[in-house]
Order: sequence, then C-alpha cells, then structure tokens
Amino acid sequence: MVRPVMTVSESVSPPDMQGTAEAHGAGGGGHGRQGRTAELRRVLCVDDDADIRAITDLALGMIGKLDVTLCESGEACLLALERDLPDLVVLDVNMPGLDGLETLRLIRCNPRTAGLPVVMLTARMVQHDVDSYHAAGATGVIGKPFDPMDLASRLHVYHDGHIRSLGLSATATGR
Repeated sequence: MVRPVMTVSESVSPPDMQGTAEAHGAGGGGHGRQGRTAELRRVLCVDDDADIRAITDLALGMIGKLDVTLCESGEACLLALERDLPDLVVLDVNMPGLDGLETLRLIRCNPRTAGLPVVMLTARMVQHDVDSYHAAGATGVIGKPFDPMDLASRLHVYHDGHIRSLGLSATATGR
C-alpha cells in the first residue's frame, strides 16, 4: 500500500510518528541517550523517485511491518522532522534541489535531529563517495538497486548498531 507523499507545499501534518525531541536524545549534543527509542518502528523514507518510494513503502511497511512515512525531497524531509521524529531516516543521495548529502548535513546541524540514525540510499557505491557520506554523519549506506525483501533487516542492523553506539544494552533494543 502506497501512503501519501509529503511535498514541500503540503500544509497538512504527516501521520503522527509519536516521537519527541527527548525521545531522540536532543538537547545534549545530539547523540545523547536519554529516552532514546530502542526499537525500530518508525522510518522516514526520502526519495524523489516515486517507484523507489513505492518499493521502500512495500519493503518496510508490508514486509518489514514498520510504520513508514514518505517524502519526495530534502525540503519535505526537513519539514517532516520539524513536526515529529522517526526512529530512522532513509535518505536518497541524488535528488533535485536539496540533495541527500546537504539534507544530512542540515539534520546533523540541528540539535533536535542531530542524533537520528540516517541511512543513505545511492546508486554510487564508489568508496570515496561512501566515505564522504560517513564523514557527513551517515549511519550507513545502502546501494541501489537493493533487495526489497532484505531492506527492513538491513535497517534493523544499522539501527541496532546505532543504539549500541549510544551505550544502550542489547536487551534494551528488544531484539
């Protein structure tokens, strides 16, 4: 099932992701751990390609049983993050306007969103590009094309690794 896509001009709030700044470690350097959501439930997927949005929605929503919110641009992503915070962001690198790398930098510069795990999606898996995504603060990088049957489990691995990096125990992740 394809969910509505958020656009920059949209004036309606996205589906409630029930996150708060405190639940994502905001207010103390971004990667703080007070109240951090330990289980991956809500994912914000950002891609300008409608087909990729539909595939990620199917892969994460129906197959992975995650709550998925879709955005079509970096600008729409930032607006969605102002309203509410997911447990993880999947962000396309190559988008018109505000591209994925610049969107990631803006996410990392905002104390409210700085601690969110962000996984980049890209067709360019050249090592120096992957290194630049990590240097900018990406939690992980997934190449396109990706296996839809495997996407949710890969995001769980990145999310769980991020939670462990915050010092939470493996039992706190519920996995």
